Amino acid sequence: SIMALIGTVYALHLTRAGQHVAAFVYVGSALGVVFAGDYLTLFLFWEGMTFASAYLVFAQRSDPAFRAGFRYFMVHVTGGVALLGGIILRGFATGSLLFGPVEGGLDFATCLILAGFLLNAAVPPLNAWLTDAYA
Repeated sequence: SIMALIGTVYALHLTRAGQHVAAFVYVGSALGVVFAGDYLTLFLFWEGMTFASAYLVFAQRSDPAFRAGFRYFMVHVTGGVALLGGIILRGFATGSLLFGPVEGGLDFATCLILAGFLLNAAVPPLNAWLTDAYA
């Protein structure tokens, strides 16, 4: 919330309303991820962040922004597919999509969920896409 306030003040010079709307959709989605009580809600808000942030990259309306935005979007969709696959596998294994402790070691579903988070969060060495997308 503090970063949203700082970002809003920083972006006051932007004249296109779409960029402000996308930024607030991103903030709302990020808060939705934080407060999600189950994996399905988390996934929906997570993808909301993807679409809003990809729009912000594309909003520069230049050829480098288009290439960076496409790469950004594809990386996030890949991470989202891994996250969704892990959520589905976890749901079948446990019969519930609610958050809870991960018991019984590191299974394939947990690995997919972790891979989705790590890829989208640009944790090294999965951060090669980050430098051109945020420039």
